[in-house]
Amino acid sequence: MKRFVLLTGLFLMLVAAFSYAQQTAPAAAAPETAAPVSAAPWTKTITPKAEDTLVVYVDPGNLQIVPTDKKDIVITTQGIEKVEQEKIQATSKNKELRLDFRGDKTGNGMFVVQLPAGFNIDSYTSGNVEAKGNLNGKIKIKTNAGNVTLADVDGNLTIDSQSGDIAVGSITGDASISTNGEIETQDVSGALELKNQSGDSFVKSVGGNANARVADGDLSIGEIGGNLTAQSTIGDIDFHKVGGMATVNTDSGDIDFFEGTSMIIAQTNSGDITLRKIAGAVDARTEDGDISAEMLSGSGNSSKFYSQDGDIDLSFGDGAKATVEAKVTGQGIDEDDEPLMSDFAPVSNKNKLAAKYEINGGGDSIMIEAVNGEISLKKAGSKMQPKPAPKPAPKKPN
Repeated sequence: MKRFVLLTGLFLMLVAAFSYAQQTAPAAAAPETAAPVSAAPWTKTITPKAEDTLVVYVDPGNLQIVPTDKKDIVITTQGIEKVEQEKIQATSKNKELRLDFRGDKTGNGMFVVQLPAGFNIDSYTSGNVEAKGNLNGKIKIKTNAGNVTLADVDGNLTIDSQSGDIAVGSITGDASISTNGEIETQDVSGALELKNQSGDSFVKSVGGNANARVADGDLSIGEIGGNLTAQSTIGDIDFHKVGGMATVNTDSGDIDFFEGTSMIIAQTNSGDITLRKIAGAVDARTEDGDISAEMLSGSGNSSKFYSQDGDIDLSFGDGAKATVEAKVTGQGIDEDDEPLMSDFAPVSNKNKLAAKYEINGGGDSIMIEAVNGEISLKKAGSKMQPKPAPKPAPKKPN
């Protein structure tokens, strides 16, 4: 019996020692996963015809366009593994050179396309598009979520980006630009169509008509040779000079014109309207803001200015001949506070809240109404006399 107990104890000691050795022994190293082998760039050279168009579909990836003085098109990749390179297709058919890549969505390589400067391009990418030089041809660029950066373009340009900033040099032709980001463009010789869901937009000048719609962001265009239509939900709108008719509307933001020669229709539900050097007729309306306008000369048409909960200030140059009817309305308006002030003598007035003026002998009809606000009519370059101090309240008898 003692021998059996001794053998049993010895066995248990061996089991415990073996278990301890397994717990304290270093873990076996996991087999290493081979890193992807860096592949040499994929490249292909194509000799195009003059009438060909380069059609690009790259998803995922970015596109870099390099204009050259050579006749051939050279396509090179950067950052695309060999297994993915097998998915690249470059074909030529029916006056189209097609570059097609539909790869692993986790990748984000680059396609560099060297091509003759005078070449039409129709491209779609999931990422950024950049041109390393001026382009000459009809250019269409669509990107899912990337920035577009171009130098000058001699030809019509279309850019459609779902989300990304757009920067373009001068455009000789028409331009259509749509994005959800910042827009900055220099001169556009033709017409402009601009849409921006969220971001500020700046255009130096437009030779033709301009049509702009901005959901959330400021809009600024320098000189416009043709007509203007601009609409913003939230944001300020300003223009330097408009040669044609201008129709501008914003739900919440200020409207600012530096110079206008034709009819201006400006409306904001909440914001100020500022009009300088105006030679045409005006229809300006704000629900919650001030209006100021500098009238230079007669336009031959009637104008209207309306403000609710804001003031209206008009100045008239020596050549501005106008017949003005002005009135101040609203609850709590007291004529003793002189809410209607003028550098010009009225030709008729019912009271201190409504009057008629013949500016420089009379001329174009101008109707002005300020609801719960004030009106001031000034000679250009003059400063309106300050309002008289309010009369002190009568002392209560002791």
